Amino acid sequence: MIRKTIAAAAFALAALGASGALAAQTLKVGTEANGLPFSFVDPKTGQPDGFMVDVIKEVAKEAGFEVTIEPMEFSALISSLTSGKVDLTSASMYITEKRKKVIDFSDPIFGYGEGMIVKKDDDKPYKSFKEIPDESVGAQLGTLYVPPLQDAKIFKEVKVYDTVQAMMQDVNAGRIKAGFADSPIMSYFIASGQFPNIRLVNTYEPVIPGEIGIGIPKDKPALVKSINDALAKIKANGKLDELIAKWKLK
Repeated sequence: MIRKTIAAAAFALAALGASGALAAQTLKVGTEANGLPFSFVDPKTGQPDGFMVDVIKEVAKEAGFEVTIEPMEFSALISSLTSGKVDLTSASMYITEKRKKVIDFSDPIFGYGEGMIVKKDDDKPYKSFKEIPDESVGAQLGTLYVPPLQDAKIFKEVKVYDTVQAMMQDVNAGRIKAGFADSPIMSYFIASGQFPNIRLVNTYEPVIPGEIGIGIPKDKPALVKSINDALAKIKANGKLDELIAKWKLK
């Protein structure tokens, strides 16, 4: 009996030590530098900001670890995670089966679909990108929106951009007919007045709705559990809803 008690105590201490080691860590978090309102670098402060930046900070607070945020291009997020350059990603990245073969994800955090933008003087109530064949269109590099446009084989050109803003600039200037990206991001930019000549097509029906989550390296079950437990807490206590309202995502 004494041996069993000692063994149980040793196991408990080991588990506590492992938890403490996780709690004591400072984890590097990759996020998108140009993904307003989900993640971006605030030009006034030079610091990362946005919905998913706030989310990972709240998750870290609940889970008991520290974070440093490293902004980068969206297309570099997964490779940075798999190479060990960062420990987590927190950006507007859909949870998909293809991506889950390479990295793990937290439980879903927020869901939406892609949006379509055109020039403001184009008032046609588009429902599908198939309604604009033989035109030049655009989407952001690394997103799920590029393949369906390319696979449709109906466009004069599918331009791929490093940032959503660059794509929106080309639509605004009339260099491409339409652009496709995360609808909350484009809505945020349009509301800010940066692109006065374009509109978000409110009749458009997304072909790729999805949910976003925190990216986690493969084979880190303790880290996945820690993050999901923390997410459950901020969902239950209303903090996640506060952040959704703060960033006007609904």
